[in-house]
Amino acid sequence: MRSSLLLLPVIALALGCSQTVEKTVVYPVSGKVVYGGKAAAGVQVFLAPTADLMPQDAPSNPHGSTGADGTFTITTYEPGDGAPSGPYQILLIWPDNKQEEENDIDKLYGWYDGRYSKLTTIVKEESNIIPTLELPVRNGPPPPIQGIPGKN
Repeated sequence: MRSSLLLLPVIALALGCSQTVEKTVVYPVSGKVVYGGKAAAGVQVFLAPTADLMPQDAPSNPHGSTGADGTFTITTYEPGDGAPSGPYQILLIWPDNKQEEENDIDKLYGWYDGRYSKLTTIVKEESNIIPTLELPVRNGPPPPIQGIPGKN
């Protein structure tokens, strides 16, 4: 009897700690990246929320990577599951695995990072296909930003 009473706090603690945190609902998102008229393989695609912060239960911002045909699917929790609904800025990085210097790793020269990307999408509460992102060939970085973005 006494050993049963000793187990009671352990059982109560286990029951109290077994609450599961519900994941924010995500919706499928896919698209394609084309650079200079050709499918762009290996481009990292990130969705940065523009209205709200990412849910705290999300391990990272929604992201994906293009395959050989330039297509991608977005992941938040599990591969290809999608993104929470809402508006996003699309950020792109295309690592140049041939370059060894850290400053030269983006084949897109920063044109589609958080400061310069004008690409946007809205994830709706349904399956979402981002229209093909047709990127022009870039031969160098964008001009420096003057003043305060959005204020000048």
